[in-house]
Amino acid sequence: MNLETIVGIAQIVATITVVGGTVFGLIQLAEFRKQRRDAVAGELMRAFMNPEFAQAITVVLEELPERASADDVRRADPRVERAAVLINTTFETMGLLVFERIAFVAYQVRVGSHNDILAMPARAGAMHYRQRRRS
Repeated sequence: MNLETIVGIAQIVATITVVGGTVFGLIQLAEFRKQRRDAVAGELMRAFMNPEFAQAITVVLEELPERASADDVRRADPRVERAAVLINTTFETMGLLVFERIAFVAYQVRVGSHNDILAMPARAGAMHYRQRRRS
């Protein structure tokens, strides 16, 4: 074996090492992004689905008639109006996050389906933001 053959083999080994390292790095980067997305999803769901939000939904469902107007909400007990505002702002924030393609990932990770009752207001909020951006 002469020196040229050894140099050629070393170059082949170096090229394989670089290509393998690049492939490994890309795989690790994809895995890191998935883990980060899952962590953000969990935090978003914890932030939105808290006992205060659950209580607000219970208050609104028990105290307001179906298809209640804004005037009905204002005439109701102040705690009902606060509950309605909390629900509204929560779903509006969810809609913005869905529009920005943050919360839909969170929703899929935690719930596993986008046909749940919480998906409808979030998608409606996302459509609202999409329409506002166009105008």
